[in-house]
Amino acid sequence: MTKFIKIVTKMEKYTLVNKIYYLESLRGIAALTVALFHFRSSSNSFLISNSFVQNGWVMVDFFFVLSGFVIAYNYLEKIKTFNNLFNFQIRRFLRLYPLHLLTLLLMLALEFSQYIKEFILSDIGKEAAFTNNNFVAFINNFFLTHAFFEDKLTFNNPSWSISTEFFTYFLFSFLILIIKNIRSLILISLLIIIFSGYFIFEDLNITNRYAIFRCIHSFFLGFLAFYIFNLKKIHINNWFVYLIFILTCCAVCFLQIIPSILLPSIFFLLIVSLVCSKENIIKKILDYKILIFLGKISYGIYMIHYLIWVIIEQILKLFFITNSNDEYMLDPIIGTFVLITGLFIIIFLSNLLYNKIEMPFNKYKRNFNVNKISK
Repeated sequence: MTKFIKIVTKMEKYTLVNKIYYLESLRGIAALTVALFHFRSSSNSFLISNSFVQNGWVMVDFFFVLSGFVIAYNYLEKIKTFNNLFNFQIRRFLRLYPLHLLTLLLMLALEFSQYIKEFILSDIGKEAAFTNNNFVAFINNFFLTHAFFEDKLTFNNPSWSISTEFFTYFLFSFLILIIKNIRSLILISLLIIIFSGYFIFEDLNITNRYAIFRCIHSFFLGFLAFYIFNLKKIHINNWFVYLIFILTCCAVCFLQIIPSILLPSIFFLLIVSLVCSKENIIKKILDYKILIFLGKISYGIYMIHYLIWVIIEQILKLFFITNSNDEYMLDPIIGTFVLITGLFIIIFLSNLLYNKIEMPFNKYKRNFNVNKISK
């Protein structure tokens, strides 16, 4: 079992040594679930015709909760000056933006290709090029403001969460800077969770306008999860971990019974139960190298999968007859084959992007040292 070490002084001081790999694995599983959820071609494949995948959109909220935990885990004690805050925000920008910009430009290229096809063949299809993905939408995507100013999802649809998360980072880091007392920070976090919950109470599945409240609600729950973990006074029995894990799976599967607003809190319980428990079967499974690998490239999976599904859909339309609504249904066997092939392509490209884009920018991030304290 992967070990991680903490040196604690007066509860708040700590030194991060290693990642918590079982949480990385969960991130990878969540990213694959979102990718399956967004499979654009109609199919009765057993891989997607189940309630867990059909409700896979809630995995974005798991990302938010996990992000709150990880950011606090890495940066809570490092942001002491405005210079630290600036470096932190630059580091997060360099983490998020390169893949966002790449997928944005690739989606723009696809939009142009559709426009050329319409011009040559006089075949508009279901929707004309640049109907939603217009100039204003591109500008908003370029400046990461599309989750605030766009009524519909545009270009690389999943990137709405990147828009909200980037500004949530700033809010959290600013609060760390101005609120020195940990108890006051916890109280403010609780108030933020309650306040943001008001805006998403009726429908958690918000992807624009009020999406920032969806993000900060889950993110600050993740911060509270870290606070509980950092206390090092709570030790959870493994039977409770198994119970919460089953509850989480059931909650995702049965959203018609369990209100979606409860999902972030359930994800919070899952993370707390894992990090505050001893070695167990779930951690052993999540420590498999293949799952850790998926966690490592999970950001690439999340950012590139929608583009791949759009391309595959366009290719399939060349071989399958569509109805008046420009839709079609694949045979379950063919659909499963297409889906698995697409997943392999997504994983391959995500690994390539990790090595060729994420890692080089990760090295560049070292120029912005959050540990450096201005005198």
